[in-house]
Amino acid sequence: ILGIFLSFLKPHLVLCCHFQWQHHCFPSETEPPTSSHDPPRAPSSPLRVCLQPPPHQPQPNMSLPLAVVTGANGAFGKHIVAGLAASGRFSRVVPVVRDTAKWDAVIDDLGPLETDSTAVTPAVCHLDDPASILKLAGSLGGAPVAVLVNNAAVTSPDRRTSKTTGEEMQWGVNVLGYHRMIKAFLPSLKAAATESGHPSRIVNVASNWAGGLNLNDPEFKKGGYASDTAYRASKQANRMQTRAWAEHLAAGEALSPGRVEVTSCHPGLATSAVTKGLGMDFGDGPDAEKDGAVTPLHLALGKGIQNGAFYPTKKAGRCQFSDNAKAVQALWEILEASTQGEYQ
Repeated sequence: ILGIFLSFLKPHLVLCCHFQWQHHCFPSETEPPTSSHDPPRAPSSPLRVCLQPPPHQPQPNMSLPLAVVTGANGAFGKHIVAGLAASGRFSRVVPVVRDTAKWDAVIDDLGPLETDSTAVTPAVCHLDDPASILKLAGSLGGAPVAVLVNNAAVTSPDRRTSKTTGEEMQWGVNVLGYHRMIKAFLPSLKAAATESGHPSRIVNVASNWAGGLNLNDPEFKKGGYASDTAYRASKQANRMQTRAWAEHLAAGEALSPGRVEVTSCHPGLATSAVTKGLGMDFGDGPDAEKDGAVTPLHLALGKGIQNGAFYPTKKAGRCQFSDNAKAVQALWEILEASTQGEYQ
């Protein structure tokens, strides 16, 4: 008898629930009067708001590794983050910025970048501060990181030094910042490679605009500082330190499992805070910014990558700076001495 009663009642319950859902999600301006003598009433139940469907939330595949991108609010960085998130290869992409307001501006520009399977959660870090870099690495709880993109760069018309290290800012952020990020995240990069059986990737965003590095005075302590000169020297160093890291990691693979490949690249030309700091305004727009992310994304996600190489485009090119083995070794020794004791 109960079954017969419920089978009779079910369609009426469904109809009622459907009506109530529609009514509460899309309420009219007024509620109907209870009788012909009553005036219309304004909606009174706050439950109508509560019954609206919740906003969509990504459901990350937690078996996948992370990707980390510095300089994520920059002209190229934001599109690198977007491309990594869209690839579906990561549970989370971590855009690294100096303050969250900078990332809020990216979201205002591009909209939310997370996907159904990949979360995008920004993290704050000051790349001229070794403690801040260690804190960033520690905040990820040892999660495997399959891709690290070193993209942050600064320029300054006057020689400035870091308040935390005393290092010249372009050298400290553009070069030592890359070195410290690699050292801090190396355990996580190796963990991702070991778990997946595929190499992890480090992409150092350098430039064709490179040269003039004086290994005897990389921080211009003896004078001769100019913003453009210091920037070009830092980008030369990026290309050289990439080769040094590739050789160092390849030599240590037998002792520490987990292959990590390192490449550097020229991203392209687009007006940015860096180019404006160098007195260059190309008068371009969003398309140039997107194009600047193509080669870094290829090195992070593509196949057939040449370890230690410099990529002026999606095809590896010869680098006169990296081919100078003696200078590469001398730079490595400078970087290691500058960061000695910071990472164990």
